[in-house]
Amino acid sequence: MRFFLSLMLMLSLAPVAQAATPARGESLDAVLLSTASRDTLRARLLAYSTHAPNERAAAMALYYRAMSFERAALQDSAIANYRRATRTAQVPLATTALVDALLRRRRDGDAAEAIAALGTLPAIDQEPGSAPVVVDPARLGWANVLAGHPKTGLDLLAPLETRLAKDPTWAYRYARTYVETNNLGKALPYLLTLNALARGQDHEIVTLLGRADQLLGKNARVREQTMTTQQDRDDLESEMLNRLRGRRVRLKVSDGALIGGAIFADSTSKRPPKAALVLASLGDELTDYDSLTVALRKSGFSVLVLDPRGSGWSVGPEFPLPDTWKGRQDALGARVVRDVHDALGAFSHVARIDTTQVLLVGVVGMVPEALTAAAEDARFRAVALLDPLVSPVDRGATIAAAKRARLPAYVQVSVPGRSESAFADTLFRACPTRTSRYADSIALGSGAAAFGSRPDVTPRFVRWLAETYATKPSKRVIPRATPPSR
Repeated sequence: MRFFLSLMLMLSLAPVAQAATPARGESLDAVLLSTASRDTLRARLLAYSTHAPNERAAAMALYYRAMSFERAALQDSAIANYRRATRTAQVPLATTALVDALLRRRRDGDAAEAIAALGTLPAIDQEPGSAPVVVDPARLGWANVLAGHPKTGLDLLAPLETRLAKDPTWAYRYARTYVETNNLGKALPYLLTLNALARGQDHEIVTLLGRADQLLGKNARVREQTMTTQQDRDDLESEMLNRLRGRRVRLKVSDGALIGGAIFADSTSKRPPKAALVLASLGDELTDYDSLTVALRKSGFSVLVLDPRGSGWSVGPEFPLPDTWKGRQDALGARVVRDVHDALGAFSHVARIDTTQVLLVGVVGMVPEALTAAAEDARFRAVALLDPLVSPVDRGATIAAAKRARLPAYVQVSVPGRSESAFADTLFRACPTRTSRYADSIALGSGAAAFGSRPDVTPRFVRWLAETYATKPSKRVIPRATPPSR
């Protein structure tokens, strides 16, 4: 009896083991592109690392495995795999990812380990006889700040400020560094900008502004500057909204959160117009979408531009800034997919639209969420994917979503997204190629901004829209799918 049970157990596990084992000679890219399930991907990457053709390939498999754990908020598993990758071969990507994960976790000893790990990166030799250059002074500087050595950290960070501080993540790090070195005057501009981005929802930023208000005194007018900075940002949006006859909206979605967007729609049309839901890229400004919105409106669409959580008006105490996504991409991505469904329902209530003719536009980093939403919702008629930027460990799931959706797709790649063109081409081939289009542009703007930077971008998109919506849509049946293993 015991032998029989053991045999049955082995037979039941055999398909799982077989699925997790890469085929002989299969490349690492093939593993990533062909695996949709998170759990299966991690098993296949572990198996690949043991049979990889060389140590670097094995390290890269472990690096991707760690990345998958990190995106699922499994910090300890991610760090363990990043460590293993760095011990397998010298792969700078794995080292910097380990450093970043340690500096986000911030347990006792993590900052010191991060500093030590940065020291293992190969130094860049300059002229003969000169000292080697530190490869990553920015991360080393931030690690020193967190390790309790803010002066050392500032010495490393200061020469890089002009280049780095435009990024909100680094803006926060510079603000924190200046606060730690008692230079609140230099911290204040960063705090004001970050507070405006978070619309006052980031508790730490609000606390630091309060500290600055107390220590700098009345002459600094911190509270007045806080309100003025927020108003200046809102005024730029208002100018676009007034020009395009749009309005800001906040929608209460299924988990009780308030999600922001902007609606551009007519209330006088006799027939319900076609609708376009644009899922903006994380960190984009509404003003980046003016040319795209104009193109859609002229093509007869009512438009909802939806801010993803952590961006625009979709901010809250749990997701105040784009940096919120780091280390929990899977959870927030799943929520954004749900937000798309909820927002489309709300759109149909606040504007007169044809819910059988909805175009879903996914921009840059929100392409995976857009495709997943399109695959699950029969109201979507077509998708536009602008400069798809997809994590390597999310590519298999994104390809699978495109195949499930079976929708006409417009895949656009501009100069800033050119490094992702190989994946964009693979993604295009996963869509119905007869009704889809691949548009390679020399536009210098990425995502929605490409529409305002080159005269050839909009006409091609508009032609595809006309061709796609010229035919009567066939009724879509969405099969009930079991939730993918995370």
